[in-house]
Amino acid sequence: MRRRVVGASFGSAGDCEHPLAVVDDATGLNLAVVRCKQRRSSRCAGCGARHRGDVACVARSGWLEQEADAWAAFVTFTAPGVDVLPWDKSLCSHRKGVRCSGKLGCRARVDELQVWNDSLGQRWSWLVTYVRRAFPGVDVQFFKAVEPQKRGALHLHVMFRLSGMVDFERFEAVMREVAARWGFGPETDVQRVKLGDGREVARTAGYVSKYAAKLADTDRSFVNTATGEIVTLRCRAWSKSGDWGDTMRGIAERRCDYARAHVGGQVAPPGVTATAAPGGSAATDLDLNSDCYTTGPILKPPRSEFASTFAG
Repeated sequence: MRRRVVGASFGSAGDCEHPLAVVDDATGLNLAVVRCKQRRSSRCAGCGARHRGDVACVARSGWLEQEADAWAAFVTFTAPGVDVLPWDKSLCSHRKGVRCSGKLGCRARVDELQVWNDSLGQRWSWLVTYVRRAFPGVDVQFFKAVEPQKRGALHLHVMFRLSGMVDFERFEAVMREVAARWGFGPETDVQRVKLGDGREVARTAGYVSKYAAKLADTDRSFVNTATGEIVTLRCRAWSKSGDWGDTMRGIAERRCDYARAHVGGQVAPPGVTATAAPGGSAATDLDLNSDCYTTGPILKPPRSEFASTFAG
């Protein structure tokens, strides 16, 4: 059987702006309709918002699944100041005498900026290893999101979960120590979070997922004015420790489980609009692309001259 991937009609995959359909080349029937699954809201507002919600779900899960002696902290590690990341005066558009600021469109010099951004992952690895060694016998888990500043520098927002006897003042002192040791800025914000406060947990998870989405939408390429070289930022928008909580795969698997339970036993892959099997829900299709799993008809996608053909 030969199948083709074509552009589907708008609205055939929930609020996705660029849905795709897999079509049987012989019969012209739709085999599946899927979302484009873009992480950038600038390219697809629906899929971007959905991805941000999934990231928030993963972030929130680490503070909902905890032991009796667990407690939480929210820490922001900022980028260093102008002594390490000086301004690139050639890019400033404001008048002389005005102090440079990212809000005015000023950016740090590319040479220093690239060194800082490229080393952020290694700095974080050293930092979290030191933190775990500083609290022997304590289980330290984290969820980390990266925020790009307007000047081009990256800094971190970290949700910590610690299981064990740890004094908060000691934890705060260690955070400021590791920030200085691995070259972060002097403004390290450490806040304790009540795990029993569902509103505070959800607010913080939404906050870090917002910045993960912000990095996904950021233009990661910029020009080195000295050399003309195009520099590309390479950095994951978010990451978590192994025992933090839920995973993106787990969220996708639960969507499949829902499909198995509601579409006549037919198994559908994550993000696929599954058609009811014979004897199941008559003339009703489950839209797995919808956040609330609404039902509705599958629209036949139009033919596309850009369709790709593959054998199956």
